[in-house]
Amino acid sequence: MNRRSLRRSAKNDRRRGFTLLEILLVLAVVAVIIGATWPSLMQYVREEGLRSAVDEVRQDLAGTRLKAIENGLVYQFRYEPGGRNYIVLPYDRPETGNVAASSTQSQFRPTRPQGVPTVMGKLPETLQFRALPTQRVETIPTEWLSMLSQRESLGMVQWSGPILAFLDGTTDNATLIIEDRQGYWQGLTLRGITGSVELGPVIRGGSP
Repeated sequence: MNRRSLRRSAKNDRRRGFTLLEILLVLAVVAVIIGATWPSLMQYVREEGLRSAVDEVRQDLAGTRLKAIENGLVYQFRYEPGGRNYIVLPYDRPETGNVAASSTQSQFRPTRPQGVPTVMGKLPETLQFRALPTQRVETIPTEWLSMLSQRESLGMVQWSGPILAFLDGTTDNATLIIEDRQGYWQGLTLRGITGSVELGPVIRGGSP
């Protein structure tokens, strides 16, 4: 092998060495970037998961008002403090009409068809409804559970008191908090006059 070939071979070896070094440097930089951004990325994923679940509850809570108006019955929203379940179903018995309403529209008692709309919802495993210190819980009557498709699994659930929606579009005032295991939480506020549901920011720790 002549000198020119040796020089060319040495140059090629150096080029391969520099390429390997560059790859290692790039990998090191990537590792540093991932290490620096990973906590923020996980926080973002966690917060987005919470927001998504809360927004689904918001839709069902707001939909309670629409069901009351459309079906001519006072409706109720209940949730499981310290648990994951929630339900939307009539507060009035469909066969008797609007006898339990305290709204100004209580005189309207239309005849109801069989099979009124209900909702059975459940939060993801990592989330729960916050139980407030002075909050009372209760089981609900079988006649209400009988309206639900999977009532057998809900018979022993301890529910919040009913959040009512009336025929005139008004509702009870209410605040719900959904939280995860890392202490992140988000609140929902139901405005009684308009029946609208407002979402608060995602917060870590503390109380509203």
